[in-house]
Formats: sequence, C-alpha cells, structure tokens
Amino acid sequence: MAYLNILREVLPANAIVTDELSQVGFASWYGFPIYEPRTFITSGYQGTLGSGFPTALGAKVANPDRPVVAITGDGGFMFGGAGAVDRRAVQDRRGDAGLQQQRLWQCPARPARAF
Repeated sequence: MAYLNILREVLPANAIVTDELSQVGFASWYGFPIYEPRTFITSGYQGTLGSGFPTALGAKVANPDRPVVAITGDGGFMFGGAGAVDRRAVQDRRGDAGLQQQRLWQCPARPARAF
C-alpha cells in the first residue's frame, strides 16, 4: 500500500480520489486517509469495474480547480471505454490523463465522436 501513502503525501486535502472494483481500489478503502467530505468517490460493493476513470473525468469537469486521481488497474481502465476518450478533450479541461501502470494503452489522436 505504499502507493496510497505516496498519493496522500503529494495530494492536497481537498483532492478528489475515485476508485473502482479492483484490488488497488479495495486497498484504498482501508489505506487512504480522507480529510474532507466528498473527496473520495467509490461505487462501494456495486461491482462496477471500469467506473473509476470516467468518474474521475466527470469530477474534474465539475471541479476544474482541484486535483482528481483515479485509482484503477489496467483492466479496469480498458473496461471503462478508454478508446472513447480523446486525449485533447481531457487536456483542454486542464486535466492530465496519466497512464502509469504498464503504458500499454495510448489514447488515439482523433476527435471524440458523439454516440
């Protein structure tokens, strides 16, 4: 759970953190201290693999002045429809979509389409 300690050290108290149904998400329930209300968004026991990153995008749009982090694994990220996310749209909203775990997925350099 060292990654949770590092996240807590570098994030301000008002940062928004999301998780999802994965081992890294479960660990955050017990190992990530929360200091302010409405700063930890979780689906609880609803079985929502893939919800972490899209939820973080929505939280960033709603709170552009606050840091937002999604705790998600590579499988959850792929399950959440990462192909529909346009990297430029995320950056235009002053968010940084960082892929840290395995760097196997790259967002396509094409405009997002409305479905």
